[in-house]
Amino acid sequence: MQQWIINEDEKQPLDLVIANAGISGGTGGSGEGEEQARRIFDVNVAGVLNTVSPVLPRMIARCTGQIAIMSSLASFSGWPGAPAYSASKGAVRMYGEALRGAVAPYGVKVNVICPGFIETPMTAVNDYDMPFMMSAEKAAYYTARGIERNQARIAYPFRTYFFAGLIGVMPAGLSSLILRKMPKKPAQ
Repeated sequence: MQQWIINEDEKQPLDLVIANAGISGGTGGSGEGEEQARRIFDVNVAGVLNTVSPVLPRMIARCTGQIAIMSSLASFSGWPGAPAYSASKGAVRMYGEALRGAVAPYGVKVNVICPGFIETPMTAVNDYDMPFMMSAEKAAYYTARGIERNQARIAYPFRTYFFAGLIGVMPAGLSSLILRKMPKKPAQ
């Protein structure tokens, strides 16, 4: 990945890089195994770093560029039905939000994208209600608009974002009670 990004950047300096690495697992009632959790972290966190790390110093040297990092609304709290997914997306969100402030003085923009439930093959396997489900086309529109406006956090749909943020700021005991009632993602 590093060599490919550097090669592409040498052909034509990259002005926008979207780091979108993500898989989910699922507990399916039996818990999440170590191997599954490690794979989720490897893809979701290391995948973002593998995309951002090669281009970031080059953008800083040019004093221009934009990096958009894909997180999730699951990043605002620990979802018992998807522990590694929510934790990995939390790590990615915090990394992106901190990176935004760190590289702003060098003219590099960073955005963090936090979608809710989007109609994709990843959500198609879920056999439970996913409130405020959004089409991939609508999500792409909100993402592109947020990147164009250089929003620090691009989160949608708003109602899901509101509830995810609210649960994320609740005392842990209360949020745990609420989140325990959420359905579990099917084991994969």
